Amino acid sequence: MSHHVSDGRKYDFFGKVALITGSNSGIGEQIALEFAKYGARVTITGRDSITLEKVAKQIEKESGQKPLQIVGDLLDQSLPVRLIDETIATYGRLDFLVNNAGGGSPHDSLYDENLMNGFDQVYGLNVRSVVHLIQLAAKHLESTKGNIINISSIAAIRPHLVLYSSSKAALDMITKTSAQELGAKGIRPVTTRYGRSVGLPETILADLEDQIKERTILKFVPQPIEIAKLAMFLASDDARNITGSIIVTDNFLVNNAGGSTPHNNLSDEKLLEGFDKVFAVNVRAIIQMTQLAAKHLEKTKGNVINISSALSIYPMGIVYSSSKAAVDMVTKTLAQELGPKGVRVNSINPGPVSTNLYRSFGMSTEAYENHRDHIKKVTLLEFIPEPVEIANLATFLASDDARNMTGSIVISDTGFLVKSKTN
Repeated sequence: MSHHVSDGRKYDFFGKVALITGSNSGIGEQIALEFAKYGARVTITGRDSITLEKVAKQIEKESGQKPLQIVGDLLDQSLPVRLIDETIATYGRLDFLVNNAGGGSPHDSLYDENLMNGFDQVYGLNVRSVVHLIQLAAKHLESTKGNIINISSIAAIRPHLVLYSSSKAALDMITKTSAQELGAKGIRPVTTRYGRSVGLPETILADLEDQIKERTILKFVPQPIEIAKLAMFLASDDARNITGSIIVTDNFLVNNAGGSTPHNNLSDEKLLEGFDKVFAVNVRAIIQMTQLAAKHLEKTKGNVINISSALSIYPMGIVYSSSKAAVDMVTKTLAQELGPKGVRVNSINPGPVSTNLYRSFGMSTEAYENHRDHIKKVTLLEFIPEPVEIANLATFLASDDARNMTGSIVISDTGFLVKSKTN
């Protein structure tokens, strides 16, 4: 899948099959329409047959293909089996499973006597049905080296209501743990988190729009199409080195230069010499470059993309890891300051990437190849991405397809972090 297919489409999903839950409205509807737009055959499902039929007609109008429609409620524990079985019976394969269906409950307070009924409903839909669908889909996705995209919420990390927020936190961990188990089979599970305003009914949004804008850095209310565009990128081969990642969607400067030091432990007498060099390049230079660029980026409504590292999260060397952790927080704080000026700031955190870094340190060809073999084994997907994979992600973040993303730390590490936590 490429950004340069023969008819000018960004992505080529011809011959592929996508199953999208909760696809009779909102985010799920837009994801289904986008998959169909790029050539995929789709299965759509929801509780309301009337709205589902409207989506089906729109898909047929835009793509010339009739989708498979399955009406049902995922609280019915037989529905996941129907969804998978009928999709396979109709299309013969499954490439993309999008777990979009979700919801809350009015019974979401410790003082509500119906709290546990609310628990069964929220966890049944937001958590149990997802696990069930992944379990049923896994063997089919293994055959096609397919993808799982779970649609979560910012409420997973920002407490909102006891049932809803905890269920979305569970969903995020399902993404990470399923990535551990399915990575060796070539299946990439990822999550995208959206803000609370995305997908609100228009009648509610009209009353809250100004209030929501004031609570966001970029001062606009994103639409479901923004989440759908991110889903298309994650489903494509441009994101083939992204698995187990939780991606928040809440004229360009790319701060890529960085470095490390051999003086990276407390017992090294040259530790502070190494510190000064690393922080000068990895942190100070980024702040200075952004300061100098800010007035120009404000005029063009531009972007800042900082290249950090997965080692900002996984500790490996007191100087290097702490410098990259600083880059991540620089990204978030710059996003706060520059957002009102229309400038977006995001960070890409790669894992191992095929570069000449180790050769530049004087590593022999034989030692370098042995090192590459070792690196492959510490990632879930068992390959070392090329620099173009990171460039693909940077291109996406710089585009209007990502216009609702700022202050995000995007992990692109072939599953290094998720696997490292099991060792």
